[in-house]
Amino acid sequence: MKLKYETASGEIKCMAATNDDLSEQGYTVADVEFSIPSEPLNYFTFNGAELVRKNQGVIDYISAKERFSYDIFSGMLNNALSFASIAKLGNHMRTLEGYCQWKNFIQSDLGNAKNAKSFVDYLESEGIATAEEAGAIRTAFLAQGINIS
Repeated sequence: MKLKYETASGEIKCMAATNDDLSEQGYTVADVEFSIPSEPLNYFTFNGAELVRKNQGVIDYISAKERFSYDIFSGMLNNALSFASIAKLGNHMRTLEGYCQWKNFIQSDLGNAKNAKSFVDYLESEGIATAEEAGAIRTAFLAQGINIS
């Protein structure tokens, strides 16, 4: 069994029973004696000898990110915000949509939604969004396990 992982971080790219050359710059390919785990590979890193399970908070966040639904998120906002609020936020809502559609609200494996958090904090601090509107946005993320508080 071969395991390909990012040399610097230990993040696993793939694991397979193959004789193909899996070489790629920045990655290490290791021959391993263990089988593919039943849990997703992105729940683990590789330390050169064995799989190391990420802490549960990181795994919960990875799972929330994978399950995140923009339809649920936008539905919650449409129910929580008035038409006037939605119109006032205008293009800023499109930016939030971009974060959601591309699931670009996580920038590290620490479980913080740095991009979306910074953006919502900016909207509130600049008076673009009221505290109530920003709270509705935070609640819509939190309902799906993404904490941007």
